[in-house]
This record gives sequence, structure tokens and C-alpha cells, in this order.
Amino acid sequence: ARGCPFTCDFCIVTAYFQHDWQRRDNDSLIAQIRRIKEGLGVRHFYFLDESWGIQYSQYMEFCQRLIDEKLDIHWYPSGMRTDTIVKHPDLVALAARAWMYGTLVGFESYSDRTLDSVNKQSSTNNNRRASEIMRANNMIVYGVHIYGLPGERDFRPTYEEGRKRSDIFCISMLSLLPGTPLFQRAEQEKTLMKIPIE
Repeated sequence: ARGCPFTCDFCIVTAYFQHDWQRRDNDSLIAQIRRIKEGLGVRHFYFLDESWGIQYSQYMEFCQRLIDEKLDIHWYPSGMRTDTIVKHPDLVALAARAWMYGTLVGFESYSDRTLDSVNKQSSTNNNRRASEIMRANNMIVYGVHIYGLPGERDFRPTYEEGRKRSDIFCISMLSLLPGTPLFQRAEQEKTLMKIPIE
């Protein structure tokens, strides 16, 4: 898929694709997987899809076809939202049967105030439940967290709970990227330091 329909204030994907989200149809995707597997012997796939699973019926069909057509591949989508995981645990279970072995999960923070401040449209309860659902299906939880988000005065709760709920724990520093709402907010509040590049 390309783009993301969500509007997290820190994310460049939404700004870059202008809220446009497009996903390839299952027929073309399955056909390409088959060609690559049979032609090159590839059995491990990484799918670039920032919000894997958001179009529930299409993703359910994709997983079922991987099983029914015995494609026997191991795969990893580039990202799932916690609210998608919590809303559709049956999709996660079917994906596990279709040999999905994990995914990047954007937890970002374990502070509801911080998540609200960046328009994440999710919650710390979703973070916890999503981790439980993934692990119950023997999937690797690659937990992504952002240090420096607005409103998070103490990062320790995110650090401690994030480590506990991630199999691979990742922290990135907040980068204010041009085009994102956080960048625009910093410009308006005059809190953005501009360093000339020579």
C-alpha cells in the first residue's frame, strides 16, 4: 500500500501522500508473490504498507488466499496500528496462520496525554492489548517509540513499559519534518531552531 489515511501530527507519510491511501488488489499481489517465489526461489517477503490491516475484508481475503493457494511464504508488513490489532484480533490470528511472523507496531508513547497531543487516535490501553494479541499469536512485536513528543515530560514510563511489551524495542528521537502538523506548530510557536547549512 502507499500512503496512510490517518493524521498523526509527527508523521511525514500523511503529509507526503496528502492523506491518499492506495492498496494493490489481491489478484496482482498474489500473482507477483507467486512469480517471485517460483522464478527466484524467494520465500521471505517484506510488504511496505504503513497501516497494514486497515481495510479488514481485503486483508482477510489476502491471508486466506495465502493459505488456500499454499504459497508457503514467511512475511512481515512494515507496520500495523495498535487500534487495528485490537479491533481485529481475528485478522492477526489468520495472518499468523498464513505465516506472518511479526510487524512494526507504532506504540509511540505510554502516555495518553502525549498520544492525544499528536493526534495518534489510539491509547495506552490499545498499546498493551495489541502487544498481548501479537504475542498470543507468536508474532514478533517490533515496538516503535518516539522520544521528545509534546507533553511527555517523563519518558521513563514509555521506556519501561515499551521494553516490556516489545520483543524488539526501538526509540527514535522526534524529528520535526517540514509538512507535518508538528513542524507547522513549532513554526507558529517560534520554537523551531533553524540552523543554516553551509
